Amino acid sequence: MLDGDQARIRLAFSVMFALPGAPMVFYGDEIGMGDDLSLPERMSVRTPMQWTSHSNGGFSSESPRDYVRPMISAGDFGFERVSVSGQRGAPNSLLNWVAGLMRTRRECPQIGSGKSSVLDVGNDSVLAIRYDTSECALLVLNNLSPTRRTITLDLASQEIASATDLFCDRHYGPVDPASQRMVIRGSGYRWMRFNGVY
Repeated sequence: MLDGDQARIRLAFSVMFALPGAPMVFYGDEIGMGDDLSLPERMSVRTPMQWTSHSNGGFSSESPRDYVRPMISAGDFGFERVSVSGQRGAPNSLLNWVAGLMRTRRECPQIGSGKSSVLDVGNDSVLAIRYDTSECALLVLNNLSPTRRTITLDLASQEIASATDLFCDRHYGPVDPASQRMVIRGSGYRWMRFNGVY
């Protein structure tokens, strides 16, 4: 998926989880499992799950010759290098990052119940989606460009004062109340919650 580019993979997940509706993660996506493009049509993404980095990926104790489809082995995406067990204890792994994104999404009921709007932040490369409820608002910024972009927000002063980062690609400083300008790294994302304007 995306040639294993972690920044782009994480951005794609951030965009998907920020959109209205239920996000769908196909098994193996949460670890960055590869595809077997030698298989026909949709079978290329339906290879056995890579649970461990040994014993045929932990998929089965049977001989790999008896599998309906072959394991992805060797190379950058083989089970020897990409597996659940290999990522489970690694704090910065894609698996743990996706788990954190899922927790954040569950903590944001505004996505399902709030009024949604796409904001103009002065740069077409940045997708800015805002969700408003009577209690608070959620703003998700995703930079679809591989290079950093400067954007300008249009927030009320009490929103700026109450802004809390929920999930970001890096640490961001507070929004400057005067300019409301900020820079988002290439393929970066920032999920922010703030009190609503009453």
